[in-house]
Amino acid sequence: ERANLISKFQLGFEFADADTYHPETNKQLMRQGIPLNDDNRLSWLLTLHNLLLKWHEENKNGVLACSALKQKYRHLLNSGLCYPMSNEEATTPTAA
Repeated sequence: ERANLISKFQLGFEFADADTYHPETNKQLMRQGIPLNDDNRLSWLLTLHNLLLKWHEENKNGVLACSALKQKYRHLLNSGLCYPMSNEEATTPTAA
């Protein structure tokens, strides 16, 4: 909650805690101590992707607090989103 207030009012960014977007079935599994699998997470990740896409289309800055531990999760979250890069970013090699 504190991060939400800081993000929204001091930085002017939207803020979302990814855990609040889990469907009820996922919340029930987590309450029972049952780990979520990729199939459980898919609808949740798509919901988060749509949120990011909405922010992008509305030209809003935002912070999504989300573990997204697997690379394929992060890829899904960012798919279809384009971010402008400065000339420096485009020409600076990155570590592999």
